[in-house]
Amino acid sequence: MVRILPVLILALALALPRAGSYLVVDRPVPSDAIVVLAGDSGDRRLNRGLQALKTGLGRELFIDADDRSPAFGKTVAQSAQTYIETLPPEQAARVHVCPLAAKSTFAEAAEAARCLAPLRPRRVLIVTSDYHTRRALSIFQRRLPQYEWSVAAAYNETEFRQDYWNNREWLKTTLLEWQKLAYWELVERWKSPNHLGARLAASARLAKRSNWPGVESSLARSGSPTLNSCRP
Repeated sequence: MVRILPVLILALALALPRAGSYLVVDRPVPSDAIVVLAGDSGDRRLNRGLQALKTGLGRELFIDADDRSPAFGKTVAQSAQTYIETLPPEQAARVHVCPLAAKSTFAEAAEAARCLAPLRPRRVLIVTSDYHTRRALSIFQRRLPQYEWSVAAAYNETEFRQDYWNNREWLKTTLLEWQKLAYWELVERWKSPNHLGARLAASARLAKRSNWPGVESSLARSGSPTLNSCRP
């Protein structure tokens, strides 16, 4: 054990500089749909998603948004819908709100599935914060294997940079994300698939209670076709 300890210390010292970069995966692939994950800060995820839509990385864009508790009279989902209405008509027709009750990325995957289902996509692009990309991609691939997933990173240097040791906020973000990544790999990954069905049922009840018209209606109003595949 005494001989092994220096080796472990050396391995840890070599790994620490890569702890930030390991979290980041930024490999978007042209897809049928784009999903902007909830938890945005400063519209960085939203703007990256809109950029991906504009450059042809997706045909339809879904904004995951909390629909549980209002602030100043509106939930995040309702505010997102108001924002969509300010976009140019041709762009607004391809952007949709996916109202959520989820409190974690693990739960969000199930609710995103409900919104994606009417579109019948084959490939889906996730857009999220750079430090969140590896975990989010792993979760969505595991929970929704019927789709081919890729991910695009939204960068925000007030929250995170890969040289995290140079800034207190970056260090906090890195440590918290590693904690969540470890919990996903050691615990959540191995949960029963039955959890997914329960989440889908709960999100369907939420949509009914909150009187959202549903993604099906949104897609119908936009004239969006049902997609079976995409062409890069």
